[in-house]
Amino acid sequence: MTNAEQTPDLPVVEDVRSLWGLDLRPAGCPKCKQVHLVRENQAEQLCPHCGGANLKPQPALLRRDPPEMVLPFMRKPADLTAILTGFTKDVWLHTDSFTPEAMLRRAVPVFWPMWLVDGDVTGTWKAEVGFNYEVKSSQEAYGSAGWQTQERIETRIRWEPRAGQIQRHYDNIPIYAISNFNSMSALVGDFNLQAAVPYTPAAVGSAMIRLPDKKKDDASLTVENAFIKRSEADCYRAAAAQHARNFRLNAQYPNQNWTQLLMPLYVTFYLDDEGVPQMVLINGQSGQIGGPRLASQKKGWEMAGMVAAAGGILLILAFICMMLSVVFPPAAVICILLGLLGFAVLLGAIVPAAWPSQWNRSQRELKVYKA
Repeated sequence: MTNAEQTPDLPVVEDVRSLWGLDLRPAGCPKCKQVHLVRENQAEQLCPHCGGANLKPQPALLRRDPPEMVLPFMRKPADLTAILTGFTKDVWLHTDSFTPEAMLRRAVPVFWPMWLVDGDVTGTWKAEVGFNYEVKSSQEAYGSAGWQTQERIETRIRWEPRAGQIQRHYDNIPIYAISNFNSMSALVGDFNLQAAVPYTPAAVGSAMIRLPDKKKDDASLTVENAFIKRSEADCYRAAAAQHARNFRLNAQYPNQNWTQLLMPLYVTFYLDDEGVPQMVLINGQSGQIGGPRLASQKKGWEMAGMVAAAGGILLILAFICMMLSVVFPPAAVICILLGLLGFAVLLGAIVPAAWPSQWNRSQRELKVYKA
């Protein structure tokens, strides 16, 4: 099991102290194949990515150069109780492990990586740029005072072609380094990259680190698009225009240098009705939480059964009162009331039976890991 193709810059290692100065070891997940750097006592814990298997110690491919920057955890473990309480409060029927206390005990800090790319852009560009100008016109309108001339000023755009050469150097362009970056970002939101600090082993501490599964070759098109966007913005600023369109760049991107930025997450989980771990992510910087909030269909059926049993008891009492009404006519009134109440309670049993499945339909797209 490996996390990338081996290259001279990616030696196979079993202990990262000699490279990154961390007392961590690589461990991989047999199910999702993701590799993490973990403490020795974490090597058999549940995979913080998919939750489908325990991590197993293994060699891994690791960059010789340590990460360049680290985003520190701004949310401390003491902040997680309030965050998890808000996450769980709206789920009416849930499993026993879907509680703030249970998920707090399982929470582990994990850094996930992003590439930081430095490089040059050298080439030529073409575009159309637009400049605002005003056109004065008049319009005739007939009113109570007869025909009147109204002056109108309209803003229009004058488009002109522009072309030139570009030679720029850009630092620290962020590029995703893991394959499910977009889905995870949708759950936990953005990070403020301006808060990054230089990497030191102390800045990582005892947190786990997920290793990239996106190789440089796989990300090359993304990098090129990022350079194009930076170049486009610079060229438009140089043209000093109010509008721009049809930007075209013919360039090379030499002198690239790839480093890593580590971004902070807390990862926890709860068990659903089938005992399957459902992963929950918390942004270690902003505190935004994401993941499926599944209701328990088993609890729904159990509650529906208890409510239905109560309704049945009321109907039995109503039947008894009906029998008594033969010798004691006032019991007929009690019979009617108990009968109506029994039927209402039986109908109410539909709510806990149907609510979990209706609720869970809205949670299907919030899974952290999809096989």
